[in-house]
Amino acid sequence: MGRNFLAFSEGDANNAVLAAVGYNFSLLLNWLRLLCALVLALLTTALTPPLRSRSA
Repeated sequence: MGRNFLAFSEGDANNAVLAAVGYNFSLLLNWLRLLCALVLALLTTALTPPLRSRSA
């Protein structure tokens, strides 16, 4: 964590809470990014027609 610009002990407590919220929010965004990638991959494979093999 960087410099705390909030005043007094309440500022210290708020700074710790805000840092934790920011960290958890970044974890949530990473999880959502992975979920969207999975859903898009599943949709892409479900919507593409299967390849037909050539029989001679």
